[in-house]
Amino acid sequence: MLGYKVNSNISGMFDFELFKKEVLEHYHIQKEQGKLHIYLENPSPANLRDYTLKHVREGLSKDDERVLNDFFDEGRKFEHLGKAIQKCDLGKLKSLQNFITGHTKNPSELIVKVLAILADFQPRPYQRWREERAGKAPDGDTEAAHVFEKQDSHKREKNRDALPLSRPTFTKNLLWAAAGAVGLSVGVVLLLQSKDKGCAYWNGTEYVLTACEDYKSEYDVFFVTRETDLTLKKITRPDTLSAKDEHKVWYYKHDSSKVEFFTGPGYHPVYKNKPLKAATKYIITKYGKSNKY
Repeated sequence: MLGYKVNSNISGMFDFELFKKEVLEHYHIQKEQGKLHIYLENPSPANLRDYTLKHVREGLSKDDERVLNDFFDEGRKFEHLGKAIQKCDLGKLKSLQNFITGHTKNPSELIVKVLAILADFQPRPYQRWREERAGKAPDGDTEAAHVFEKQDSHKREKNRDALPLSRPTFTKNLLWAAAGAVGLSVGVVLLLQSKDKGCAYWNGTEYVLTACEDYKSEYDVFFVTRETDLTLKKITRPDTLSAKDEHKVWYYKHDSSKVEFFTGPGYHPVYKNKPLKAATKYIITKYGKSNKY
């Protein structure tokens, strides 16, 4: 009888190792085929946070919501999942990034399950995958299955020879603040402090505050972590720039003829892994006057 229990635990460990392998392979196949969202294709902690919020806005299954709550808010301290993700230290998502990029070979089981959600791995959750792999039809009682799944998870954590996990490193939020850009007005600060105005979106030329619950927006809404995140603006009249603006404005070059100019440093508001560069006299002279992008 004892031997059966040990074999059952070992079987569960091997099952999850296979699940982990399949989830990671699915991610890389999707990436190679160009099917991933740009945030997931470039999995910085900030991009992973914003992409998870995108999932929340679009709606989650009960199973997915439960997994994300376990990861971001195990103690259920926040009134809603989106708030928990907003307050999450980016160091927590560094662990997920390390798993995706191969820097961590032995992640926690929650990390694997979160990636399964973001990469839309099927079937999920893990218990459903395990049942289908065994040729069993899921009984539909996902709530009960989740309880047993968590119990199995704790058993596997105790029985496996875990490698030391690297301590999460804390990363700074992407710097979008503009040096010399117009500061936020008192009214904007008050809006950010209100309960229904803690999010924003890029409308093509500047950031606009909106209610976090406004998930139907045609734009990509994100949680505002600092007031200065909203100061960046696109320069819509680059023909007004001159040599005196050297190193005072920033730009992003799409190709040999298309250039966007911005009021401050940081990263492109749409292509968030693309840094902006300080404009030189050459760039301003060549692209400022004639650029119509």
